[in-house]
Amino acid sequence: MMSNGEIKNHEELVIALTDIGMGEALCHKIVTCYEQGQMKQVRNFLVGYRKELLEGMHESQDKLYRIDFIIRKWNLA
Repeated sequence: MMSNGEIKNHEELVIALTDIGMGEALCHKIVTCYEQGQMKQVRNFLVGYRKELLEGMHESQDKLYRIDFIIRKWNLA
């Protein structure tokens, strides 16, 4: 796949984006920008996607805390 963080071709970029669960539409936008040398836009897309993943993680964490609360409140531990 990638060596030293360098993307060697279009296929490696698509594989990397797919591996992180990115949807086809956003993946296509990123690949197009990358091929056109629009690295700032590529970075913006990736940072935005990262924020979405982090928000999802925080939502899941909140649900876990609520489950733990229920377990403690009803002495289910």
